[in-house]
Amino acid sequence: MGVIAMMGAIAFLWRFVSTRAALTLAGLLVIGLLSYWSRTDASRQCDGRAWFCDLIPTPTIVEGPPPCPEVEPITTRIFESDGANAEVHRLIETGVCQEDAINNVAEGWKAPFAPEYGSWWRRLFF
Repeated sequence: MGVIAMMGAIAFLWRFVSTRAALTLAGLLVIGLLSYWSRTDASRQCDGRAWFCDLIPTPTIVEGPPPCPEVEPITTRIFESDGANAEVHRLIETGVCQEDAINNVAEGWKAPFAPEYGSWWRRLFF
């Protein structure tokens, strides 16, 4: 919002007052912005107090994926195909959650589930 107000002030000065006054104000604004950016990160606290706070990007905190739920390790055969079973175990070893790995292989490989895995209603939906 402050950026819009300052640009409006410069445009007003340029159009109705004088070009020199508009350029002087623009120069002061640029000097203020440069002096802010030349400070160290610890002293750069904008907190909405300056007109250019909208221009300063806020630091983003990137969090990792949510942790996998605790589940029992797989002891039975999941798919009828040996390749699909190996892919599920490879995905789990690389850090993919067990349910996600099983769902990804079921959707991507279109592999039929083994009869000893899961229940009858689970096999109906995949």
